[in-house]
Amino acid sequence: MIGFGIGAMCFLALLIYTLFFALPFEQTYCEENRLRAAYTEGVYGLCRHPGVLWFAGAYLCMWGMFGGWKQGIYFLLMIFWNYLYIIFQDLWTFPQTFFNYREYQKNTPFLIPNKESIQACFYSVRKQ
Repeated sequence: MIGFGIGAMCFLALLIYTLFFALPFEQTYCEENRLRAAYTEGVYGLCRHPGVLWFAGAYLCMWGMFGGWKQGIYFLLMIFWNYLYIIFQDLWTFPQTFFNYREYQKNTPFLIPNKESIQACFYSVRKQ
């Protein structure tokens, strides 16, 4: 139970980092910019939706902590709805929002990192 709790906290920390600290703050949240570029560095070099990996990991660890089939159904449904949401974002919202999103889609895996994307992530983190 403690291991699942530690895992959930680690995944939650990764999720918070990915959503709020991995992006350049000024460009993302402060500047009004009609021509926006998708951020492709760091964890966003791993895959196009790294937060979903951390979200799923946190929910699966919480299921491991709490157990039970009702909780399992709830946790799996939350992961499923989040997955449907990122499909919508990937097909509609982000191509409309970011001018370079089609190129980003070609160069970066949708959800599961591969060898090249892992190397790109570590390379971009090291150069910062």
